[in-house]
Amino acid sequence: MTQDVGVANERVDTLSTEELTVTYDDIPVVSDVTVGFARGEVTALIGPAGSGKTSVLRALNRLHDLTPIARVHGSVRLHGKDIYDADVDAFEIRRRVGMVFETPTPFPMSIYDNVAWGARMHGRPSELDAVVEHGLRRAGLWDEVKDKLRQSALRLSAGQQQRLCIARTIAIDPDVILMDEVTAPLDPISTGKVEDLILTLRPDYAIVLATHNVQQAGRLSDRVAFFLVDESRAGRLVEWADTDSVFFAPRDARTEAYISGRAGSDMSARGRTG
Repeated sequence: MTQDVGVANERVDTLSTEELTVTYDDIPVVSDVTVGFARGEVTALIGPAGSGKTSVLRALNRLHDLTPIARVHGSVRLHGKDIYDADVDAFEIRRRVGMVFETPTPFPMSIYDNVAWGARMHGRPSELDAVVEHGLRRAGLWDEVKDKLRQSALRLSAGQQQRLCIARTIAIDPDVILMDEVTAPLDPISTGKVEDLILTLRPDYAIVLATHNVQQAGRLSDRVAFFLVDESRAGRLVEWADTDSVFFAPRDARTEAYISGRAGSDMSARGRTG
């Protein structure tokens, strides 16, 4: 059973969680999260620092597998299949559920090779030129770099590097794109370009955007999941609904307080609904 409000019957989740809990050294950092993400939607994860947004993102494509002390409980389903089942290839999951990080992370290689990397890894070497051009065009970067594809990606500006990382992600045809504070280090102009790109990509992917910027969540998202920290210091999902409901008719008084800026990191995830 989800914590959703007013969802159309035809909506089908591409990726979903049920009672998702993440622990580090057996200590919960996020608990009992049930939420879903559909193609054609941007879902914003909002809440104070430490409320579990990044931990949820990392659970959605098995990045916690790379942290020995981390454990994931509950279920994460991609097209109905639990991605943590024993017969599921984590490498393939990370192709289908791509992730773009807060700090731009271009590889120390050419612009071309950055975008081609995934295609090479997934056995599509004969399609590299088409893959690279497609990825860069979708990321709105082709016209800026088409004459310097063999130059180092590290020579690009921070905003261009972040769009390159998005191009690298979409070049291998994911179903879901996870974005963790992707505009936090960028100037306003670069932020605007990345936000425009997110809206351009929205029809073709399920996009999950973790952000501290409430105004950005309001501008970009179709749905919002609001997290707070409980007394045990674990993040918990307080409210999940379409963006207008969360912003203008929240079910929980703490949601309204956070969105309006009247309360912040001292808020508790246990409290009275409004």
